Amino acid sequence: MSDKLALQLQLAAQSPESLQFRLSLRNTSRAKILIPRPAINCIRFGNMSNGKEAPWKMQWLVSAPWTGFYLESGECKEIGYRVRPLSAAAPADDRDSEYTRCCVDLPPAEYLVWMKFEVTEDYVCRDSNYRYPDLVWEALDSQAKVWTGVTLSNRFNFSRP
Repeated sequence: MSDKLALQLQLAAQSPESLQFRLSLRNTSRAKILIPRPAINCIRFGNMSNGKEAPWKMQWLVSAPWTGFYLESGECKEIGYRVRPLSAAAPADDRDSEYTRCCVDLPPAEYLVWMKFEVTEDYVCRDSNYRYPDLVWEALDSQAKVWTGVTLSNRFNFSRP
């Protein structure tokens, strides 16, 4: 089941300490689908001056429940992401949040921003250790199909002062 998931990414707010994004996922297939939650590092930042993609830094893993969800045909779900630039210090009192564990190197520049989301038979969730066979089993139990494939969101320009 490929190309039946539409993504729309928006910058909701920005400050020196964080960038807040809103992702809308819409099931454009005719079937109920099971989707893993896209990881924060699926958000891509292409530096407009040098053409390079900004690197993500990922720290320690946590043990957490799997955070996938179902979408009926035509249904839409929104997810919020709080992205920490490498220049912002990680909070000392919150070691397990995605905001603390992940950051992206964004020096001042103009960026092209988008999300690339991919689910294949090699899928593994880094926090829950959920794997593709687990997705298949869960989908069968709920009379759904596992969404697989690669999909890109819209692209937009973003300026980092």
